[in-house]
Parts: sequence; C-alpha cells; structure tokens
Amino acid sequence: MNVCGGMDSKIDEVCEMMSERRIDVLGVSETKKKGFSITTYDRYTGYWSGVNDSERSSQGVGVILSERMNASVKDFEFVSPRLLWIRLKVGLTRIFLLCAYAPDMSKPPKVREDFWDSVREIMTKCKENERIILIGDFNGWVGIRRDGYERNLGMFGDKRVNENGESLLEVCLERNLVVTNTLFSHKLIHMYTWQRQTERSMIDFVIVDERLRAKVKDTRVYRGTNVGTDHFLSIGILDVDISSEEQFRGHLEDGGQFKVKLAFKKLFVLIRAILRWIID
Repeated sequence: MNVCGGMDSKIDEVCEMMSERRIDVLGVSETKKKGFSITTYDRYTGYWSGVNDSERSSQGVGVILSERMNASVKDFEFVSPRLLWIRLKVGLTRIFLLCAYAPDMSKPPKVREDFWDSVREIMTKCKENERIILIGDFNGWVGIRRDGYERNLGMFGDKRVNENGESLLEVCLERNLVVTNTLFSHKLIHMYTWQRQTERSMIDFVIVDERLRAKVKDTRVYRGTNVGTDHFLSIGILDVDISSEEQFRGHLEDGGQFKVKLAFKKLFVLIRAILRWIID
C-alpha cells in the first residue's frame, strides 16, 4: 500500500486497519521514513528501509507484520529506500518476501534499470526451498494474459502495458512468478489500485511463486480504507499451512476446545478398554 508519506502520523490508523481486516503482512511504500529501523506498535512490528538521515525525506519502504507472523521471521535485510526483504518460515512453508517501490516512468531510464537489476540481485539470495512473494508499488502496467506470459498473467485487469510493466514481467518469467491481481474476475473498481480524478491504474501488485498459485484464494482492492493516499488497499488471500501447534491453538480459539477434549477422552476410554482385555 502506497501511503504517500507521513507514515509516522498514520501508523495507528494503519495498524487498526490491519486488525479490522485481519491482515498478517502489509507492504508499505512511499513512507518517507529515514534510516533503517524496527519498531513495535502494540501487536504489530514494522520493518523500515529509508534514505539516509542527512537526505531529504523521500521514497521509503516497509513491511508491517502481525504478532504471529513476526514470530516466523528468520532473517531480513534493509537493501535500499526502495527494497526490503524478509525471510519467513510459516509452518512448513519457507517464504522469501520482497517489498518493492519502483521508480515511476518519469525517472531516467538508468534509475529504473538499476532498480530492476537490484531486484534480480536480491532474488539470487532466495533458496531453492523458499517461495517468493513480491509485493509493492511497481509503477507499471503489466496487461493481461498474452503470448509468452501464459503462466505469469491471468485474464483480468487493465490491458495497458508500459516499460516498468515489461521489466516486472521479465523478472516474473525468470523466477516463475504469477501476478495474482490478474487471476480473479472483479468489478473494475476492485481491480484498479490507484486513482487521481479521472485517471486510474493497476500498479500495486501481489505476486507469488508459481508453486503457491493454488494457495491464492483471491486478490482484490478494498476501497473502504483511506489513510490520506490516492492508492487503494490491495489484499491477497493465501491459504498457507500452519504448524500443528498453531492449528491446535487455532481450533481452541474457534470454539473447538470441547471437540479436542472429547477426542482425548475417547482415546483414554479406548486405552482403558484394551488394558482390561489384556488383564482379563
């Protein structure tokens, strides 16, 4: 989600939104925060990568994690004011999460080329058993499914394409990634991620490793959230298996405590019956 600056004054509202929407991972761009830092806000933890303290506030990316997701963090790196990665182990699934804020098309070609080179370099750090999730504001139009991109794009969305979009798709081709925003049919107001007066675009994406494609249940825009930005909240829902311990805890929270106790009681009765049979 591009917050258009002022992250410090918006953080309470953003965390409240995460709680209401039950969001575990939120990528944030154009934070305009300086330096590298990790901050805690009640049940949420933010990882921030920004410009040097001596520079004018600009750019900036961040990832905000829920308490249970932050417990899954294994490693991370503040790469630049435009790139930040976090390594997670969620149950049995190892995830390499990269949050990005691409230079827009008004920036010189060299600046944009350097950014995409950095993205490729970061992805070399991803291990074979890890699944890539790429989120952020890419300032690019990727279009919809066409020759050469059958495995990277779906049939839905904006048909327009620009250079940033082509650069993003080249990365998707190289790393077998899928732009999930294009996989699901929604009203256009639930697909365009940015709007200013009569202009609108799909430029904020949730992109996943092809091996996670079947676990993506939906990706769409939610317009009810407003934190002083012309970007809308894009949410991708992934059904990732959690550990057995977390499943047990989840059952208890969902009112399954009686069923769990009943299962143990039946097991105890069965064992006692077997013991009686042996003794007799």
